[in-house]
Formats: sequence, structure tokens, C-alpha cells
Amino acid sequence: MNRALFPVVILIAAMALAGCERIAPVRTLPNWVQGVYIPIVKNTSFEPGIEEDATRKIQEAFMQDGRVNVVPKSSADLILQVEISDWIGRTTGTAGDDIADRTQYNITVKVQLFEPYSDQPRAVLLPILIEMQFNTDARSIDYVQLPDRQERILETVAQRVVQSTITGYPAQAR
Repeated sequence: MNRALFPVVILIAAMALAGCERIAPVRTLPNWVQGVYIPIVKNTSFEPGIEEDATRKIQEAFMQDGRVNVVPKSSADLILQVEISDWIGRTTGTAGDDIADRTQYNITVKVQLFEPYSDQPRAVLLPILIEMQFNTDARSIDYVQLPDRQERILETVAQRVVQSTITGYPAQAR
């Protein structure tokens, strides 16, 4: 009897899996928004000197994505104000000789969208929370130096800002 049910179970599983498809997030940013201006990122965290690199990475991520253009303020539909409010790196593991070998970073990014020449935000997006872990033991083969850690974190921040801006626009702000 088990042999008779086996093909039926396989057929049902195959039909169920065939119907599974990844659905891309839907653009919630209004269609009238074709160009955004991205001023220098505000850095209210205790990590110094990341503003310019963060701004450049975010601008590059929008250009690479291609769904919204990066434009000068004079021709922008919206202004994207990004603030890195937390950048916390802490040791999460040590080797047997009490040398830190893993560091975890927790980053909080706030995004607001303004109409040009307006002081009130048109939309305040949900905070972006990023958690990344790196090997920080210089004796290890997968050691990641500080500049490379910062670059990877900022690339992740940029990708998440683009994703949040395009797919996280609140319905009540439209």
C-alpha cells in the first residue's frame, strides 16, 4: 500500500512546488516620482567620517537600480533625506587566547522624503535595521579589515535605502 501512495505523494508535492514563485516587492513609490535628489547623509552616530561615502554609495545604488533617477535639487520630484542614527560595533566572540575574532555591527538608518522646498516630510519610512558580523582576527584567513567592513556595511545600507524608498512608501502619504 505504501508503494501505491508514493507516486501520488510525489505528484502532489511536485504540483505544489510548481506553483511556488517568488513575487518581487511592488513599487509603492508614486509613479509621478521619477527623480530624487540625495543630499549629504546625516550622521548622528558615533562613527566618524562616513557621510560622504554613504551618500556616494546610495546615489550609486539608485543609479544601478534604474527605477528612479538621481537628479539635481532643481529638477527633483522628491528629496531623500537619509540619517545614520546608530552605528554600533561590538565584539561577539573571542579566540582561546582572548583576542577578539568576531565583531557584530548594528546600524539604524532613518529615511524621510520631502517635496522640494518643503520643511515637512511627505513620508517618513520605517527605520532600516542592519546587522552584520565580520571576522576581525588578523591571523584568520577570512579576516576583514576595517575599511572593507565599512564599505560592505555602506553598500548594504545603500541597497536597503533604495529598496525601502521604492517599496516602503506608506499608503497614507500617496
